[in-house]
Amino acid sequence: MIFAIFFLVGTYAVPDVNEAHYIEKAAHFWNPDYVHGDFFLDSQDAHAVFYWTFGWLTLLFPMETVIWIGRCLTWFGMAAGWWRMTRPVFKRWGFGVLSALLFLFLNQKCSCAGEWVVGGVEAQGFAYVFVFFGLGELFRNRWNRALVFFGIGAMFHVLVGGWCIAALGIAWLVLNIHERTLKKNGSPADLEKCFLPSLRELLPGLTAAVLFTLPALVPALQLNADVPAETARNATYLYVYERLPHHLLLSHMAEHNSVKLGLFALLILVWGFLCARPRTSHGDMTFRTFICGALVIAMIGWGINLFIEIAPDKAASLLRYYWFRLADVMLPLGVSLLFIRYADGLCQNTRLSGQNTISGRRLSGMVLLGWPFSRPA
Repeated sequence: MIFAIFFLVGTYAVPDVNEAHYIEKAAHFWNPDYVHGDFFLDSQDAHAVFYWTFGWLTLLFPMETVIWIGRCLTWFGMAAGWWRMTRPVFKRWGFGVLSALLFLFLNQKCSCAGEWVVGGVEAQGFAYVFVFFGLGELFRNRWNRALVFFGIGAMFHVLVGGWCIAALGIAWLVLNIHERTLKKNGSPADLEKCFLPSLRELLPGLTAAVLFTLPALVPALQLNADVPAETARNATYLYVYERLPHHLLLSHMAEHNSVKLGLFALLILVWGFLCARPRTSHGDMTFRTFICGALVIAMIGWGINLFIEIAPDKAASLLRYYWFRLADVMLPLGVSLLFIRYADGLCQNTRLSGQNTISGRRLSGMVLLGWPFSRPA
């Protein structure tokens, strides 16, 4: 069912906007004579792992077939990851499917920076497959396994997986301060709430995450290695302020996409309400703090945005790293999971769980039939 939902949402005419670039690049990676001399195809490869693991299919099949194979692989992987992630959250069948529907709806309608998850085949789609599996390990409070999955995600797309690792680091710092306070001032009952692994215990996961990230991080750092400083600075300026301000500049979003920015702010309030509900496990606490870590990263990006008039070049050199990307995905994801669990709990408490199941199925059908699917930005 989850795969079918992702299939319906992500099915667009071939090739989609970014697929034309990614698949052509992948074909050129394996066959340098393909469109030989093209300026774009001959440029540095920012997603070499994706091209290496997937691009060889261009030697065997036509481009359109390769795209459909990639789409189906991505959607199937995401569906498996979503199922794995939601198993500790929902006790009854069907709510994982409903949460996927709600997530996709919120991601399309409330993402202020236009970050999408389910769509065409490209590196970030494969990265989110492993991010979903990593979040499933967070819900089980398995930090090392989560770090490994996030590292693999970073190997495919260094920003997607890398920001997940950063958000998990913020979560660890926050929880560490919280547990130190409990151990110092709390009661014996409070000490039972302490569950955070030490840095020494996290060393295997951290090591694996770094090793998995390197194949993507090193090429990314070398993109401007042979480029004159002035050229690189001008390119970054154009990239941030002219080409992709709708993804990178909060000030641009506020001016040109104020409705979605307002919906995103409303979603933060809903998230705050859901976070005030009692936690159900240590993993639940870890997951909530991870989402808050993603919001902290977005707040840092907003802070950098304040300096675009004072130091535009310096600000651009930092803003090009998509500070709002993770929050754009994780906030709708967190709200979709906790809201449905909260609503289910209300129905159970009022002895209407049977009616709730029927309503959930009806809602799923209505969304599938009536939701105006739109292309990702």
